[in-house]
Amino acid sequence: MKLSIIIPVYKVEHTLSQCIESVLAQSFTDYEILLIDDGSPDNCPQICDQWTEQDNRLKVVHKPNGGLSDARNVGIDRAQGEYITFIDSDDTIEKDTLSEIMNAFTLHPVYQIIEYPVSVHHHSDRAYILHFEEKGYINLHDYWIIHKGYTHAYAWNKVYHRKLFTDIRFPVGKLFEDIITVAKLLKLSGNILTISRGRYNYCENKDGLTALAGKDDLKQLLLWHLQIRREYIQPQNESTKNNIRATHDRARYELYLVNIQLDIYRMGNTTLYFTDYHIPLGFLFTQNLSIIMRGKALIIQLFGIKALCRIHLFAHKLIKKIL
Repeated sequence: MKLSIIIPVYKVEHTLSQCIESVLAQSFTDYEILLIDDGSPDNCPQICDQWTEQDNRLKVVHKPNGGLSDARNVGIDRAQGEYITFIDSDDTIEKDTLSEIMNAFTLHPVYQIIEYPVSVHHHSDRAYILHFEEKGYINLHDYWIIHKGYTHAYAWNKVYHRKLFTDIRFPVGKLFEDIITVAKLLKLSGNILTISRGRYNYCENKDGLTALAGKDDLKQLLLWHLQIRREYIQPQNESTKNNIRATHDRARYELYLVNIQLDIYRMGNTTLYFTDYHIPLGFLFTQNLSIIMRGKALIIQLFGIKALCRIHLFAHKLIKKIL
């Protein structure tokens, strides 16, 4: 068997069948679908059982509720395919997506992870496409920093060689678990190929855990990033420091982490977790940098991140009062 498709299932009785149908409509057929019923209290268990009776490529595991990571881990343990991918049960994939990905693996066997485009559908029916060019990255640093992989480190919209999961599992009981897990997989694989074909349709849930993340959840997100930055992203050396493009790409990531720290502070946790940032003065003159981002970089240069946190909190309160 070539591919194992893991679909965690929990309280999605209105979208589950649509998700499954999008897989069954694929021209590529050498796969198994693992439906991991995570103790769903609605009609999902019955829907899963009904689907397994219609197609022997579908298998269901009924388990007590343990969360998304636990459900994915159960799927990994049961997977028989040479490759593994994940689909959330309220999302779909476009026709021929799997054949495009598996053909890419055949044409480029050196790669162990392939990432494909995403269509993000907001709850207000707005949508935007996250496009990728056909390009291979031979280390985590280039993908994460230059390609800005940190902005789309999703577990779904990627297909992985199963052997990468020999010693890697999703952390149970943690939000933003994709970030650290994808980084570990990328570090282990040593490469990733992005392709321009195929599409994952992601339906944003305004009531989802990520949308409702609080200060403790954002703290976990920042700590994941700081671990990745410390353990997986190569530090700047003299050659990269003299490379303006590389320095500015790194500075954008630093400001991305600063923004998370600002949100944590604004929500009431005044502990500063990100203090060893490196944003060079020359970054202030980068093209295509918004006025707000330029202002944040300037304040950090002049007064430090604690001052920026206080200014950001004051501005947020002022705007809220005005509105």
